[in-house]
Amino acid sequence: MTTLKPNLEKLSDQRHALLFGIRRSARYHLRRRGFFELWHATTNFIGIASGSAAVVAVVKDFPTVAASLAVLVALASAFDLVIGTAEMARKHSDLAKRFILLEKEIELAGDLTEVNLQVHTAKRLEIESDEPPILRTLDRICHNELCRAMGEPPESYKQIPWLEKRLAQVISFDPPYPQGSNGKNRD
Repeated sequence: MTTLKPNLEKLSDQRHALLFGIRRSARYHLRRRGFFELWHATTNFIGIASGSAAVVAVVKDFPTVAASLAVLVALASAFDLVIGTAEMARKHSDLAKRFILLEKEIELAGDLTEVNLQVHTAKRLEIESDEPPILRTLDRICHNELCRAMGEPPESYKQIPWLEKRLAQVISFDPPYPQGSNGKNRD
């Protein structure tokens, strides 16, 4: 009887860790989707506003402004095309949906067993294999957001410098890993 209780606690801890990782991943991909959707909409707005006949008529007497607007439109459109912001938004939306469906499946699975924990972990790994490279700072932001949502104690939060928070959607800052860590674990 005493070996059964520690095993149940271990399974419960593993389930909690799995669900936490899945929920964090869903938040991460929803944030990425929002970023790419905003960038795509901004690029479209710049192109439409700068290319409109009214703007052209107003700036035709100001060649520097007209040239600046042309460069802005060209750069924004090139970035949008090269990065594929609309496609990236769809990709992150699909990944978020897959993580949310996996969370639902785990919640509906009922009794926790080692077998279904292994099955769900394998499904999580399958989804993660389709992920683009992770922006580590954004991942830590999502970790902290989820900790707050779940009422976790403040010591479970990750420290994130101010500048890294502001650049989290465009630059991946690797966190300082404890000695002996291989740095590959997202959890």
